[in-house]
Formats: sequence, C-alpha cells, structure tokens
Amino acid sequence: MSNDYHDYVIKDGKLVGKFEEMYQKCDDPWDRVKLSGNSQTDWLLHRACSVVVAESDACRAIDLGCGIGQSVRAIIPVADLVAGVDISKTAIARASEALPDHTFAVGDLRTFMAGADDCGKIDLDQFNTLILCHLTWYILDDLAEFRAWLAENWAGRYLVHVLAVYAPGVQKHGTDMFTDHTGILQWFACDYLEHGQMIQTVDGRNLELSYFLARVPGSGET
Repeated sequence: MSNDYHDYVIKDGKLVGKFEEMYQKCDDPWDRVKLSGNSQTDWLLHRACSVVVAESDACRAIDLGCGIGQSVRAIIPVADLVAGVDISKTAIARASEALPDHTFAVGDLRTFMAGADDCGKIDLDQFNTLILCHLTWYILDDLAEFRAWLAENWAGRYLVHVLAVYAPGVQKHGTDMFTDHTGILQWFACDYLEHGQMIQTVDGRNLELSYFLARVPGSGET
C-alpha cells in the first residue's frame, strides 16, 4: 500500500477520500509536522485567532478536519478553548494522545452539523470560531448544506478558512464551484474581516494559499 498521502485523498481529479487508511499508512500527511514552526498555514491560523481575540476578547475554536492536531497546536497559545473533529479514528487517537488537555471527536461534517455520535460531546454554545484548514476540497458534496447550516447556527460568529488553490489548468477537482481566491470569497459570501493569498514553500515547491477570516451572516443576509 502506498505511503504517499495523495493516493488516499484526491487523485486524477477525483476524490478518493480514504482518510482512515491514509492516517494508518502516512505519519505526516500534508507535511504539517515537518513544517511546524515554519508554516504559513500555522501563521495564518494564529493570526486569525489573534484578530478574533482583539474583536471579541476570546477565541474559542473548533477545528474541522483537525487530523493529528497540528492546527490545534498552532492556535493553543492564543485561543482560550480549542476542540477538533476528524473523520479518522486514527487521527483523533493521535491528536488526543499528543494534546490530552483538549477535546477531540470522531465525525464527518454531517455528524458535526447534527451534533451526533462522538460530536455530541462538543457544546457549540461554548465556541465562537470555526476553522476549515485545507479541508474544503474534501467536503464539496456537503458544502452547500454546510453554508446553510452556518447561516442558521453560526450567524455572527467567526469562520477561518485556509485552502490551497492552483494555477489555471492544474485544478481538476471542484472546478464547478471555485478555482481561485476570488471565487472562494464569492461562494462563501461572508462578512470578511480580512482575506488574502500567501505562498508556502514545501520541498522547493510553491503552494498558493487562500485565506479569509469572516463573520458569518444570518439567513437572508448578504
């Protein structure tokens, strides 16, 4: 079985989505551990939570698709409360072992939105920030439902979004929804506090990151 995490996520323009197998076979998918301390992604997450603190006196964040907890680790210094959710039992076990003082739950996006199963132990009323970090390409089928859920359940609270975007002709997956930073902003249609793009270098390869921090509007708001 391959140790290349790409083989388990998106390949040849199609979602594979074998995340549990990936975490069983790959120690450091997306090189998050390798880049720890020198990661533009971590810097963006830390910055976003710092802005939330300045705006509301506290950042209490849930990291959706938390994996082994690298994004949680990045924001612990500035966040008052942090929890993580991931579809992989293996990833959640590793995150819980590494960061035992924080709450982690096994679940996919639909389970989280329903507050079902393991996700039921996360009290959404305690939190004011949701983080989607390099997750969105893997949840496109549920993204419209998630946007509606945000309007109904997260209005006035914060959404942090970080996602790799690709040059024209390179992206094959999700092109019917958005292909660049501008398209992402238009699709989510939030009240943006700040947004921008940044380059992260991994093994000599430049990766373009789209970032925003926003307040979520309620139903019917623009």
